[in-house]
Amino acid sequence: MKKIWLILFCITLSVSAFCQHKDTTTATTPFFGKFQLRRSFQTAEYQQDPAMLQLTLPGTGRSNWLIDAGAAVTLGKLSSNSFTSKLVVEFHRNTLIDSLQYNYQAGYNFSWFKRKGNYHLTPVWLGNVKYIRDRADSSHSLATTLNFSLYRSGKNSCNLGRPAYLADEKYTYQLSPSIEAQYQQILASDKQATGSILRPLLDISASFAWNRKKEIDTLTTCRMVNGVLTMVKVKKTEAPKKLMEFAFDYANRYAAINNTGNGERYTKLLKAGVNYYLLSSDSMTISLGASYNLGSDPLNGLKDQRFWQFSFQLQL
Repeated sequence: MKKIWLILFCITLSVSAFCQHKDTTTATTPFFGKFQLRRSFQTAEYQQDPAMLQLTLPGTGRSNWLIDAGAAVTLGKLSSNSFTSKLVVEFHRNTLIDSLQYNYQAGYNFSWFKRKGNYHLTPVWLGNVKYIRDRADSSHSLATTLNFSLYRSGKNSCNLGRPAYLADEKYTYQLSPSIEAQYQQILASDKQATGSILRPLLDISASFAWNRKKEIDTLTTCRMVNGVLTMVKVKKTEAPKKLMEFAFDYANRYAAINNTGNGERYTKLLKAGVNYYLLSSDSMTISLGASYNLGSDPLNGLKDQRFWQFSFQLQL
């Protein structure tokens, strides 16, 4: 009788765990699913890309803003285990730099990723179709981007597109190269620079982090021990929590086709900095960041310039 109650208890735990970990992107979910907050949705999910926030409200004079953020909601009914659909909005405004950045976007995002298992190189495709309003240039445009990257995971291997660990998870590193094509159709502008631009882009992102001391936690589960179903305690497997991180990102793009007359050709953007993590988990990161920025990002309304940036960062 006790064994029957133990089996029923284990089944209850199993059903509960299954329900809690069920994939939220399958067709059985509500139409609007997971909410996310990042800096931009032009990069793959596993790439660290937190939203940046800063606001100054002086007693006299103008207010200063740094909002470099994007939000997305998953379309559950239009998603599957390997294909994800999202509605996205992005807002990029920075009045703390020499040339004002004031750009907002809204549109549709999709990603296709079908993991083949550890040690296999897996392609990751990510695309966006969006409307862009650049208030700094008073322009309206439509844009579409297609990003291709590689994903590879495995213990004691050179991972791509996702975190990897060294020295018994004391350190975390990540290498995320990708290539992208950007097509932008400028519909109207006060500067009369209308027309189309096609930009091939190469992006290399890398980071190295020191992790907090790992706390070993346990959970209770059911195991067969000598033919008897028994409740046992096992170690929980969780990703290590970051403490301090050095991050680097370099994007190199070229306007291979440009009939707008605005003179854009070769552009680049270098970001290098350090992040201190107040909170690091699988579902949320909160950090303080300092970075050196050199170059431009035409699609997001950032003009060619160099500056240091200190910010509060959040990613969901």
